[in-house]
Amino acid sequence: MRRQFVTRTGEPDRDPGNDSGDNDHHSDHGHGRRTNDQEGRDCRDNCRPPGCQPEQPVPRGLQGPHPERRTEEPAHQAIRAWSLPSPHDLRASTPGMNEAVKIHMDHMHDRLTCLVDDSLGVRFKFPDGVKPRQADGKHIQSYAGGYKFSQLEDWVMDVCYHLAACCYGGNDMDQEHIFVLHEFMDGEVQNWFRRHVLHTNRDKSYWTFKEVLIGLYNRFVNAATMQEACEAFRTAVYDAQTGVQTFYDDLVGHAQNMAVYPDEFTIRETFLDGIPAEMHRALIRDDNLSPEVNTVTKFLAYAIRYEQSARTATHYDQHSSRRATGHRQPVK
Repeated sequence: MRRQFVTRTGEPDRDPGNDSGDNDHHSDHGHGRRTNDQEGRDCRDNCRPPGCQPEQPVPRGLQGPHPERRTEEPAHQAIRAWSLPSPHDLRASTPGMNEAVKIHMDHMHDRLTCLVDDSLGVRFKFPDGVKPRQADGKHIQSYAGGYKFSQLEDWVMDVCYHLAACCYGGNDMDQEHIFVLHEFMDGEVQNWFRRHVLHTNRDKSYWTFKEVLIGLYNRFVNAATMQEACEAFRTAVYDAQTGVQTFYDDLVGHAQNMAVYPDEFTIRETFLDGIPAEMHRALIRDDNLSPEVNTVTKFLAYAIRYEQSARTATHYDQHSSRRATGHRQPVK
């Protein structure tokens, strides 16, 4: 039975292997019958538009770890790139815990990206005739890693606002942001940056500034920090040297690093348990505040006023020549 092929123009075409009209003619000369693979290749070649070259195998020299290249390498070949697995690919024996860690990581990622958008989203322009002062980055401490998110966040904040002061804002300066990061890294962080972001054998061929920061978080910040944030939130105490405002800010900072942000009642209860007992009694007895009615910000405002009054009284007690002894000495 003779095969008939149809070209892209819709016209029938004869089988290129049967131009002689007789398959037995080939078998008589010892060529044998054509296989299905040979006929399929001939069909693809004939149906290809004019000027289109047939597919060529990719040379082994072009095969590499980059995603835009073909990576059909044998299993026994060694991986030459610095691999960078995603933390979301891990499977935990407790799916609930794994999901909580993922939600916490996504929240921390959003905080870093929002920080970049707020500081570097728009390029700062000075008014005409005003010469910008040369920004000095010597005050920025190099980041050498650490499992606490607050260390990474503070470092990112310093670097981002330093870049903004140097007029490096704007989305078109993304690669410049990455190159400047190298100046503020040290230790293992610098090694990670060279291998995975700058090296020619890196696994990820293109990085954005936000992706570099997220990569630093995934590499150095431990997911266990959300449990440490819960413990730090519960054990925070008031310090008279720093004041009640710092105590409240520390509570909010620990709450922001938790997997689930605590409700208003929990924050208010922790705040009242952490302040001194005499301050607590004065807020309820003298200022008529109630934990069931008033907000934590209301308690904070009255606590600041109480603290300022107590410091004023202490100041005059220390510098007055007439100490409080129960009665005043008459002036002669």
